[in-house]
Amino acid sequence: SGWLKSAAISAQAPSLVNHVTGLSLAIKLLITPKMKTQISLLWVPIIVAVVQKEPSCLSHEFASDGKCQLTRSGTQLLAVHKKQAQLHGMASQSKADAKEWMDDRMSSAHTFRIFCFAWTPRQPNEELLVQEIRAELEMCDGHAFFTDVDAPGEDDAGDWIRVQVPSSGEDKSDPDWLKLRDMVALAPVWARIFEMDLATEYDWIMHVEPDHFVNMEKVRRNLVQNLDALRSGSEREQSFLDGSILLNWGNAFLFNTNLVRDMAAQWGELGATCDQNCPVLAKDRAAAVGFCEHDMIYPWLDQILHNGMLSMGDPGCGHPSQTPDSGQKLPLSCWQDMALVGVDFNASEVIETIFSLQGADSMQDAQQRCDRASPAMGPLCTSLYRAVDVPIMHLFKLHGLHTMAQQLFLH
Repeated sequence: SGWLKSAAISAQAPSLVNHVTGLSLAIKLLITPKMKTQISLLWVPIIVAVVQKEPSCLSHEFASDGKCQLTRSGTQLLAVHKKQAQLHGMASQSKADAKEWMDDRMSSAHTFRIFCFAWTPRQPNEELLVQEIRAELEMCDGHAFFTDVDAPGEDDAGDWIRVQVPSSGEDKSDPDWLKLRDMVALAPVWARIFEMDLATEYDWIMHVEPDHFVNMEKVRRNLVQNLDALRSGSEREQSFLDGSILLNWGNAFLFNTNLVRDMAAQWGELGATCDQNCPVLAKDRAAAVGFCEHDMIYPWLDQILHNGMLSMGDPGCGHPSQTPDSGQKLPLSCWQDMALVGVDFNASEVIETIFSLQGADSMQDAQQRCDRASPAMGPLCTSLYRAVDVPIMHLFKLHGLHTMAQQLFLH
């Protein structure tokens, strides 16, 4: 029967050829030159993937017993990323095609992979905050809590990473240990991040603190709005989209992968210990005042790295910010005016009032809602209304505030 089917098909071959030829001609008539170009571009990554072969040992690796072993320096981590990018075929696309791919990727918040981390010495009060903020950071694409090798506490949660923090015989259990000097701990934290090669897995790395309330949905939205502002800005602002970017959101900071690789390449020098056990990148401030706070050092990375990066936003929580050239106003990214309420403020009432302001279509509408909430909230309404859409709220230092805000804003 198989032979009969073959014979039948052969007998019909001239007719089939005519039909196929006619169909091919019709398709050719329908395909425009623009469509031909787009179809041809689809084959580029496929062809590259087929013909490219990974060598047995990369240039940044060394052979040992016939196997490749990865070395740990920041420069070599950078080489790893570059090689992986080549293997994905991106280097084979034209600059215009790569730009279009990046634009499409950045247009949606859900395409970003964000790794979130916080440092804590695990003092008793911060330990309680970490237990609460964990639910917020679990909404990142990856997260970790870093602490010292000698810090107290159990690591059963599975998201703890311990690092060796330089010390000069200080009492690490002292509540003021590393006060205004947290870069002492963050230098080895970043070294570990580079070792983990997170720049190949994530698009952004965000550094937050245990007293930050983090709304990841709004983080992603604000991030897209920041990048959209650059995209619609000056030619120079648009050029930063392909480079290294630091976003200063108050005292929370977002590093794109290009910046993380730039930092890794220089960390052998910049991360070394100097005055007050502060790292070299903070040596000027350490020598001048004896401090090295991360929110005083990160904003100067462009002057430290000399890599042509963009540092955008304001390191002061609650401060307005704009794009560097075109002056486009950026959405508020951090709010901490809870401190304005006073010593005897009711933090729960503040959070509840902010939640009630969601959906208010004007300041007048918001003011009416504040007045209905309580006499104490009315005078604060302008500030509370600014907090409605922020991704980061600061000074969540009281036990229970994170949990309450999560129930209101994240569910």
